[in-house]
Amino acid sequence: ARYLPAAAEAEVGGDWYDVIPIPGGEVGLVMGDIAGKGLAAASMVGQLRSALRAYSLEGHSPQRVIEQLNRLVWNEMGESQMATLLYLVLDPADGSVSWVNAGHLPPLLVVGDRLAQFMEGGRSVPLGVMPFPAYEEVTTQLDPGGTVVLYTDGLVERPGDHIDNGLARLAGAMRDAPYEPEQLCDHLLSTLVPEGAAQDDVALLALQNVPMADRFSAVFPTEPHALASMRSLLRR
Repeated sequence: ARYLPAAAEAEVGGDWYDVIPIPGGEVGLVMGDIAGKGLAAASMVGQLRSALRAYSLEGHSPQRVIEQLNRLVWNEMGESQMATLLYLVLDPADGSVSWVNAGHLPPLLVVGDRLAQFMEGGRSVPLGVMPFPAYEEVTTQLDPGGTVVLYTDGLVERPGDHIDNGLARLAGAMRDAPYEPEQLCDHLLSTLVPEGAAQDDVALLALQNVPMADRFSAVFPTEPHALASMRSLLRR
């Protein structure tokens, strides 16, 4: 993951990401963008992060998590508050990926010989826009070796340029991108933000479904909930 603050902004931005280990072996990925900047945006990020982690750890589906977050924003944070958010859950045991997109830019799926495609489904209105919007959950496969990339608009949006051009630049940058996620993030930032100073905050998160070898080692905490993760790994 990477976070790059805007060069000219003195106030804290509203871009944020999170990675949530879910009991049972799944992992949740979050990418969000709060409308506005400053203390109000930072406060809203903290509230959404805490609430989303709580809903996820309770075992709710991505659709249910987003519905509950929207209810929280609409009822508790005021009508002026709004946020885009993408919540994605990967089950490494079978490679299934489920996500809901609340008005955010689509995640990018990279497979095979660096072929990149945007995951367009599951998109609806941002959080806080409507009291009872219809959020759709979509599922696909992330095969071993595949990578999913989440990001905020600061990576692809440029003043006076259409957002589709920015998305095309992102997909094009994947053609010669490194395979390893850390190097992949650095490559995308250096390619799409050449001067190292974005006009807006940039948050970037890449997760790779690493292929299993015939041998593996793992360390688990001595807690009962670790057994579910252990069983998931053994099934894989």
